[in-house]
Amino acid sequence: MLGWRGRRGSAAIEFAATSPVLLLLVVGAVDLGRGIQLRLKLEADLAAAVGVGLAKASQVESTDGATVASAIAAMMGANLGTTLTSGVVIVNDGPTVTITNGTAVSSGTAANADDYYCPTGSQYPWTWGTAMTSGGAACTGNGYAGKFITVYESQTFTPYFSTYHLLPSNSIPVSAIVQVQ
Repeated sequence: MLGWRGRRGSAAIEFAATSPVLLLLVVGAVDLGRGIQLRLKLEADLAAAVGVGLAKASQVESTDGATVASAIAAMMGANLGTTLTSGVVIVNDGPTVTITNGTAVSSGTAANADDYYCPTGSQYPWTWGTAMTSGGAACTGNGYAGKFITVYESQTFTPYFSTYHLLPSNSIPVSAIVQVQ
């Protein structure tokens, strides 16, 4: 029969055996929670940016397309509380704003915003397809030709405990494509 010293010693051995596993679970939960929180912030940011695009749907054309792209880009990163790592806004395969570490650069061909497209793909980068002169034509697969705005955001995520390799150390991306006309 063990005395109180023997019982206390066996409890210490049990704690020493189980504590690394419990610590690893806590560490993983902390990093997973941070990753999920960042993803939710990015999705909220993306929704706000797309909302701006929908509000400016009538301006998706060659004369105002660059203004629409800039207005959407200005919204990107607002919910993060830090500088957006990367992002791209494309207005109908034309006016484009690319964000790299918080710096926005405009590019693209404004005249493309007057055409209609049948973009394909499941996430950024999408394939725009052949330009059409009028909307409503049936696209191959599903949908109809129209004018679209695409938004892509990506934020670098570095786990606190990256040495354990519980979560990958890279970026978390979100993207959306919205038919506005």
